[in-house]
Amino acid sequence: MSTSALYEHLRSRLYLALALNAAIIVAEFIGGWVLDSIGLMSDAGHNFVDQARSFLPSMPISSRPGLPQKPEHLGIIEPASLRPS
Repeated sequence: MSTSALYEHLRSRLYLALALNAAIIVAEFIGGWVLDSIGLMSDAGHNFVDQARSFLPSMPISSRPGLPQKPEHLGIIEPASLRPS
């Protein structure tokens, strides 16, 4: 299996896990609302923050169109000795 095929396979599994977790978050929040349980609703909020923390790094910034590809434009400083001439 090539590297890009493995990457796509892992990415699809990540999205599946994120979708299942989102369903659990919604069910937990609704259950907390119906049962008037602040604990369930706050746990749903905590899981939502964890979900966002897991989802955001999966979005590569450098592959979005319109962004510069040069490191100095992305706020990365590299020594002049490492730049290709």
